[in-house]
Amino acid sequence: MSQSARRRLPRVLFVLPVAVAVLVLAPLASAKSVKSGEDALRNKKAFFDVRESPSSQLKLHGRAATLNANPSAATTALKDSLGVEGFVDLDPLTSTVHAVGRTDGYLTGPSNSAASTIAVDYATNNAAALGLTQETLASLKLARDYVSIDGTHHLFYLQSINGVPVFGNGLKANVTKNGRLINILGSPLANTSTATSSPGINTGEAIAVAKRDAGALTVPMRSDSATQVYFRTVNGTRLAYETTVGTGTGQYLSVVDANSGVLLYRRSLVNYANANGLVVDYYPNAPLGGTLHSVPLNQHQWLKGKATTLSGPNVHVYSDVDDSDDASASEETAPGSYPLTTFNPAACVAGFVCTWNPELANSWHTNQDHSAVQLFYFINTFHDHLAAKPIGFNTAAGNFENDDPVQGENLDGANTGAGPDAGLPDGAHIDNANFGTPPDGQSPTMQMFLWHQPHTAFPNEDPFIASMGSDEADIVYHENTHGLSNRLVVDAQGNSTLGNLQAGSMGEAWSDWYALDFLVDQGLQPDTSADGELRVGPYVGWGNDLIRTQPIDCPVGSTSPDCHGTAGAGPGGYTYGDFGRIAGGTEVHADGEIWGETLWDLRNALGSAKSEGLITRAMELSPGNPSYLDMRNSILQADQVDFNGKNHDTIWSVFAHRGMGYFAGSLSGDDTRPVENFSLPPAKGTPTGDLTGVVTDQDTGLPVQGALVAFGGHASGFPGDLADVTDANGQYKIEKILFGTYPKVSASSPGYDGQVIPTLTIGAPHTTQNFQIRRDWAALGGGASVTAFDGPDYTPFGCGPNGAIDQSLGSGWGSDTSDGTNNGLVTPKSITIKLPIAIDVTEIQIDPSNTCGDPGSSATHHYKVETSTNGTTFTLVNEGHFYAANRGHLNTVTPLAAGATSNVGWLRFTMINPMVPEIGNACTDATNCGDNGVPTQCGPNNPGGFGGCTFMDMSEIEVFGAPH
Repeated sequence: MSQSARRRLPRVLFVLPVAVAVLVLAPLASAKSVKSGEDALRNKKAFFDVRESPSSQLKLHGRAATLNANPSAATTALKDSLGVEGFVDLDPLTSTVHAVGRTDGYLTGPSNSAASTIAVDYATNNAAALGLTQETLASLKLARDYVSIDGTHHLFYLQSINGVPVFGNGLKANVTKNGRLINILGSPLANTSTATSSPGINTGEAIAVAKRDAGALTVPMRSDSATQVYFRTVNGTRLAYETTVGTGTGQYLSVVDANSGVLLYRRSLVNYANANGLVVDYYPNAPLGGTLHSVPLNQHQWLKGKATTLSGPNVHVYSDVDDSDDASASEETAPGSYPLTTFNPAACVAGFVCTWNPELANSWHTNQDHSAVQLFYFINTFHDHLAAKPIGFNTAAGNFENDDPVQGENLDGANTGAGPDAGLPDGAHIDNANFGTPPDGQSPTMQMFLWHQPHTAFPNEDPFIASMGSDEADIVYHENTHGLSNRLVVDAQGNSTLGNLQAGSMGEAWSDWYALDFLVDQGLQPDTSADGELRVGPYVGWGNDLIRTQPIDCPVGSTSPDCHGTAGAGPGGYTYGDFGRIAGGTEVHADGEIWGETLWDLRNALGSAKSEGLITRAMELSPGNPSYLDMRNSILQADQVDFNGKNHDTIWSVFAHRGMGYFAGSLSGDDTRPVENFSLPPAKGTPTGDLTGVVTDQDTGLPVQGALVAFGGHASGFPGDLADVTDANGQYKIEKILFGTYPKVSASSPGYDGQVIPTLTIGAPHTTQNFQIRRDWAALGGGASVTAFDGPDYTPFGCGPNGAIDQSLGSGWGSDTSDGTNNGLVTPKSITIKLPIAIDVTEIQIDPSNTCGDPGSSATHHYKVETSTNGTTFTLVNEGHFYAANRGHLNTVTPLAAGATSNVGWLRFTMINPMVPEIGNACTDATNCGDNGVPTQCGPNNPGGFGGCTFMDMSEIEVFGAPH
């Protein structure tokens, strides 16, 4: 497949789980069914930020180490003044405040001053502690002050340079109705100097760059736009264009460098799911809420006057069967009562109503008008629920009403098939749903698809029944909630910060939680004392866990067979330590189940109404790109505001029980390996001690200067409070450590593989712990570099060649299997690495794993490693094969050829072929259709359907030895 063909669509809502009770499905990481193949396309395109590249992250980690180990006297004094549950977190990108607040109180006392005056005065009086300069403060302007239903002022300050806004780096503050400052958030720039103020490209060229990146034709659309912004990179502030572009099936907010034309940032605005009217309240034939009944469609002013289409102040529903994103006359539905006709295709199950036939062209037309009325009813019903107390997602908060109603497409893409499949959906418009959320004032789009891929056997090829997503309440409500979270967890400009990993996982979890919370409150979904009753998608999945891996009401330690937990971790509900393990790798839907189950525990402890209010208010108080711990803190702060902290201990207990206790740790919302801890906050007056020791090189025994020693658990809930950097003698000292047992205390340094102490107890005034770390001479952070590679550069997808040497097994290097023609034939791909100095190699370790969202068949099978003293002439040092058991960890390769390990300055690694195809006709045999037995969308050049027939990957290569 060519590079352009690898363009990815937005993130999906629904994905196939690790296991299903009565069906055998592959893990998320390797599933390549028709549906999951489209999911992989969308996942890879959903989010990109140049600041998250391996080289940028190395710089940011180094800056974070310096900030954490050497805080200013003012920062230290402010932190100490806030007490045990206070936090002062600085952003390594800007060295300014990311978040300051307390989870057991406020930053200031009551005041009669204006909310903005309170916030600005605090920022000014504590400017040195927060990294703010007078230049910073002068560049901030109050752009928005909305008051939520509890009386809290939510203040948004835009930062600009000479009138041009800074993308994502303003300031936010939250002030109670009686004038107490809750927190300050944001990361504004301390220095407003820039690389340039004159663009090298115009707005049209910037839009064209963004559209090409999104895989769309560069033909302008009315919704396309571009405005100048400044964008902060690790190398300085760049003039850029912020663009919004459409592709027909998606919409993206992107930032393009105004001089180089290079893409700096991309975020999908779409979240995927995967008169009277006759409607159901849950889904057709549901035990509760499954009976058709008549409702007035003009109630609550859903329709005005003598409406002739389903278009009101909250939503406009039309079918969009051709996916043109415009409503033609044939796609409009007049308000009225339309019967529901049932079908009986092969893809149906007794007790669950099927509403179209995947083998019969245009059969969906029979229920087109009914499904439109049903979607209109669901969206309006949920709109009213979210707008009411205690949630309060109203016009002031940025809901979808009047100037930006939801554009609801009940049968999106139902007629996108071509040739013999005309009148049927294509593979991009099946088994899913999505919701695109632009900033406030612009209408979002909800696209609901048909379920069950045409011409696939049920249930082994496509396990979903032949149904319509617009007929199932929880699917619609899930999508609607993406709008809530994307409008509330925002930066100072109002752009959503739910871009990736932990933040994106919470976005999926909130959508599940709000939907099921409402259905249980309505009495439509039973929730008894039994575990494992509350599933997402019970209609389209005919009562099975086809959309999530287990129900949301699975407590920790549950013995219910429906609450199976994570393999190797025991049954029951998920905890923070399961992050990245549920799906065999990070995946927002699976990892979001941890957060969803935790919030269901909170609902059980505090009740629905109180939980709805606290969870919503916490979104408004949240920092950008939050981690689970950031949002835990925001819920605690919301309790301070609305209930005077009366639920403080209960909230801590709920989160600690799920591994998000006081000493849990996460570097940021992008941390794929957060540290779980089950402790409650220590009592005030708990004694403290210090930790000292020496960090040495494992191979030489020499001290390592500049190594970071840090606690995975930390006092404030933010990273780095307990950290120090070693001196020239390799010595460190960390002070003011509360007595307790801490997880994952580690030593690390750029270019070294760190050492992690699983648990360390501080129970005396002085404790000693030494560390040995090992130099990886091929590490990007240690000065190694990629000087050449074959195949396309997939850096914009997070799997460029630097991923092979970034010391992370969670990312890697991905390439094409073929020569770019996607002919199913293998063309070997090589990568050349220049070491920082010449060394004598003693060991080479390789992780051949699949990466970039590709399945296991894409992992490297046959490989070879060569070395060179001059970068020109290479000598074979090792050649061999990897198998499935070698994936997911580093493997020492032996033997190393004599004469190829001395004075090595360059290394070349070649992926000769992936795990499929190895030999034979796996890519061309239609009877062998799928990865690990899972059926896939098999094209004419890949009837075998294996991901390895298209992409070939590896995760990491590390080289050890001593200077020559």
